[in-house]
Amino acid sequence: MTKRDDLLSAPKALTESQVIRARQQSRARVMAVLLFAFVALVFAISLVKISQGHAP
Repeated sequence: MTKRDDLLSAPKALTESQVIRARQQSRARVMAVLLFAFVALVFAISLVKISQGHAP
C-alpha cells in the first residue's frame, strides 16, 4: 500500500465511547443554548419591568 492509498482509505469506525462522548457534547450544547435563552429572557423581562416602574 502506498501513502496515497492510506489517505484515500475509509475513515475508521467510531468506538462506542466516542459515540457516547459525541452525544454528550451535543446535549451539552443544547443545554447551553437553552440556558442562555432563559437568562436572556429573564434579563429582558427585568429591563421591561424596571423601565415601566414595576421594579420589586
